[in-house]
Amino acid sequence: MYFIRTGTVEVLVNDVRVSQLFDGAVFGEIALLSKVPRTATVRAQTASAVYKLERSKLMRILTAYDDVRIKMDKIYTERMERIKCEDSGGRKGSPKLK
Repeated sequence: MYFIRTGTVEVLVNDVRVSQLFDGAVFGEIALLSKVPRTATVRAQTASAVYKLERSKLMRILTAYDDVRIKMDKIYTERMERIKCEDSGGRKGSPKLK
């Protein structure tokens, strides 16, 4: 999972831009939390600095800090809903974080 310290990135699904992210945003959480292949491509639009957080460290944070888990659950659910709407194959469900 990545945190954008500075910069602007675009999010592409099937080579179509579906979103743009800025300073403070996160991406890559779906693959980490669901243990699935990535669902999008993220490409820098401006010079960007990002922080990488590995799955094992993320899981420790989510276990220790309920407020972070709740926020990540919200981000995850919103993005999974967006994927379901954009995916012509209609993915099933968006499991909550435990």
